[in-house]
Amino acid sequence: MKSTVVVALFCLLAFLAHGVDARRKTAREKRRLIEQAFCKAHEHYVTCGPEDRCEMSCDNLFSPPRCEHDPYDPNCFYPKCVCNEGFARDLYGRCVAIENCFDDPPTPYRFGRDRNLRSARSHRRLPINHFW
Repeated sequence: MKSTVVVALFCLLAFLAHGVDARRKTAREKRRLIEQAFCKAHEHYVTCGPEDRCEMSCDNLFSPPRCEHDPYDPNCFYPKCVCNEGFARDLYGRCVAIENCFDDPPTPYRFGRDRNLRSARSHRRLPINHFW
């Protein structure tokens, strides 16, 4: 009788341990699927990312914003894709290698009626700098 109870408890513990491991695996797989679906090149998915203004970009390499960000805070839930180590966001929101931040910027070719600077290379509207 005692041996049957011990065997039953052992089987129960093994089953529970397998269930916890399976849940961890599915969480990892969910994270990988999210990265593949939403994150672009040189990005990874985090469940508690920094605010957009706090992320490393080519514009703030030498003067990073003073943001306190604790990724292990249990109250934090700001899921997003962030750049991998050694990469920063460029003007177009892509993660580029930090050394590529210093490439020549796109050359302006005309000012539109709304005074948005346009790029000769991509014809995309660039933001206006209202500070100077």
